[in-house]
Amino acid sequence: MVNIGMNRAVHLARRDAHYRCYIELLEKRFEEASLAKRRERIAKMLGHLEETRHEAICALRGTSGWRAEKMFVKYLNLICDAALAAQVMIHHEALLREDKSFLKKFLRGGMEKILQFEERSRSMAGEIIDTMAQLVLYAGSIYSELKTANLESLSPNDRIRYRIAHDVVAPNYSKYGEKREKTQEP
Repeated sequence: MVNIGMNRAVHLARRDAHYRCYIELLEKRFEEASLAKRRERIAKMLGHLEETRHEAICALRGTSGWRAEKMFVKYLNLICDAALAAQVMIHHEALLREDKSFLKKFLRGGMEKILQFEERSRSMAGEIIDTMAQLVLYAGSIYSELKTANLESLSPNDRIRYRIAHDVVAPNYSKYGEKREKTQEP
């Protein structure tokens, strides 16, 4: 049999790096961005979240798994669903913005109602993203403890593999999530 747990360090690193990238995108102000930028940002956030979830699940393969890791996967499922909901509301806002003439004809006027629907879609997306940010904030210390425990459980060679794999995904962050100073190449 092949030891499928041998890549645990790599999966943990990729999980942590993608989660860090998601958090960085989440910290940017959404409501001030254009519709196109918000669409692009939520798509990137969702991509990082899906990768985080995938890597978290892969890290559990071949191990009995820690309770905290299994709960983290459930937490990731929750925020992935929230990100999908926000993406749908942003898409809905775009549809309302792009084709007001159709809706105006279909509803026989009522342009101010259409504008209210558009604003409500934008507001709902913002509320969902704010909720995601609050969840990340509340889960911050729990996630830090999980990450620290994961790192401490790795052998010295696996810690090296962790660092290399982490740097491939998020080269501007240390393995502990602190932003690295950009160094100039000679």
